Amino acid sequence: MGFSLLRAREVYTKVIRSAVAYGAGVWHHPTERKAKGIARNLATTQSHCLRVVSGAYKATPIRFLEVETATPPLDLYLNKWVADFERRLERTGKGDLLQYICNRVTTRLQQRRQRHRRRRPAAEPPQLRPSLEYGKGRTNWAKAWSEDSLPEDILWVHWKRRWSQHASQPLDRHRVPAPASRPAFSYDALKKHKDLRKHESSLLTQIRTGKVGLRDFLFERKVPDVATPRCLCGEAPETAAHLALDCRDLAQQREELRRLMSPKAMRTYRDFATATAKKKSARTLVRWLLSTGRFPEFRLAERYKAEADQEYRDWEATVARQRPNCQVSPG
Repeated sequence: MGFSLLRAREVYTKVIRSAVAYGAGVWHHPTERKAKGIARNLATTQSHCLRVVSGAYKATPIRFLEVETATPPLDLYLNKWVADFERRLERTGKGDLLQYICNRVTTRLQQRRQRHRRRRPAAEPPQLRPSLEYGKGRTNWAKAWSEDSLPEDILWVHWKRRWSQHASQPLDRHRVPAPASRPAFSYDALKKHKDLRKHESSLLTQIRTGKVGLRDFLFERKVPDVATPRCLCGEAPETAAHLALDCRDLAQQREELRRLMSPKAMRTYRDFATATAKKKSARTLVRWLLSTGRFPEFRLAERYKAEADQEYRDWEATVARQRPNCQVSPG
């Protein structure tokens, strides 16, 4: 069944992303609105990794996956590395030393060009033009980007600003916004995946991003044999919210869901979206949806989970039978 989402994300952030960002303080050119240069190419690698980590469809917007996995856009993460690097140079005094060496090298090169010309007074070390690529320009950028805060803290602020730019774009009036369109820019976004198996986290991510393996999405993607987006009950497009709130064919099963969600029953889409963001209610909702049989792609994972749970119960029973015969040594 593979790593859980939390473990897979840990492998990516601690192993793959760390290797990708190695030396970013030297080769990365800071960005503001969107990735460019090397960071733009590497962002494709992060997108692929996040789809593997979250189990999301390729059609899922990458900005949704970033907030769902609490993984900032790669270029902003590299900006943080540059800001950390510049702060370290300033704190240790190495930045002034590097600037002095660059000025000396430039002066020597100019003197070499003037060797066969009329002798002139020795020129003062030239002032390098401020740039984001080196020198004072890069240092000034780091100070302005950090806004007198730690780069780790200000990273989330810049991420939220970029998200606001996307949120200002017009939305499709005929489609309900996905729950992930109202993100929490913090590591709290990962709490709802605690104690979930990989396939359960995958379904939760798909529900929150609106790209889930039900008729409404499959019809939109022109999947063969899906001739209509409407649910089997014929009343509305088949979405996760429709199944949990008002599908006529699941009326009896929904009574069990209401009992499990009590005292906070779901009556509206806003209630549904809120339930997907909280640990306990999200776990209950995902497992109920899997029990409806509307997600055949997870059928094998559910069978393995049932077998693993049964083996664990058998092991507990064996330990309980042997426990009375165990002698505990004093101390």
